[in-house]
Amino acid sequence: LARESAELIPWAWGVNGAASVMGSVGALAIALLAGFNQAMLAGAALYLVALACQGRPWAAAAPLDAARGRTIASIAR
Repeated sequence: LARESAELIPWAWGVNGAASVMGSVGALAIALLAGFNQAMLAGAALYLVALACQGRPWAAAAPLDAARGRTIASIAR
């Protein structure tokens, strides 16, 4: 990300933080409702999905180029 679009690094850290909070709340809910083993299996499945998404060679830097310079304020106009 630093090589392609350094200005998106703070945004990526924010997304990572939000996903961490939501993931921990989700894991707690699954563990309470379905059990610890199911929570671990759900976490492993989501990591496999993330790994599969990362390995897509056709998803190159084109989306970054399209998003460069766009902000929520510019989209809302």
